[in-house]
Amino acid sequence: AVAIGESVNLKDFYVTATYYINDGFTESEDFEQVKKGFTVSPSVITRKGNNPVVVTYQGKNCVVQVEGKEVETLSATYTGDELFVGATIPVGKIEVYAYYTDGSYEKIRNFTLSTPTVLKAGVNTVSVIYEGKVEYIYVYGKAPLEVEEIIAYYVGDPVIAGNSISKGDIQVEAIYNDGTIKEITNFNI
Repeated sequence: AVAIGESVNLKDFYVTATYYINDGFTESEDFEQVKKGFTVSPSVITRKGNNPVVVTYQGKNCVVQVEGKEVETLSATYTGDELFVGATIPVGKIEVYAYYTDGSYEKIRNFTLSTPTVLKAGVNTVSVIYEGKVEYIYVYGKAPLEVEEIIAYYVGDPVIAGNSISKGDIQVEAIYNDGTIKEITNFNI
């Protein structure tokens, strides 16, 4: 079956030609001889179920039926970690499968998301959209990193009264709301 809106693949057709000669004999051309010279019309499948497709070779036609399939349902799963609010949801961490009306399925990569970023702390429900069908994934958002406290250490040599303290002689660490500690250099004294 071919998905609705997609072109048929000429490699999926097996075409042979039979010639009737005046003396009652027949002659055939096998697929290898015919495959470069036949055309199909229409080449795009337009509806679910049987679609008549005309195969033409050297002015002769025959009609074959090509089954059209459409997406019946989707399944989608987010396999990534929790993300900070405002982070972009990595599409590589989303597995999406389309299940078709003919019973087949395939992994899909060209889906769209209702929102590409984490909007809030807690559970974010995100729509995965493909071929007019929608499935939902759940991405856990955590509050953005914020500095809760800073710790400063003077690590330089003694300074004579009246002289300036060098910024390079001070080490500053920030303690964030997730418990991590990171040295920072963009501070003022």
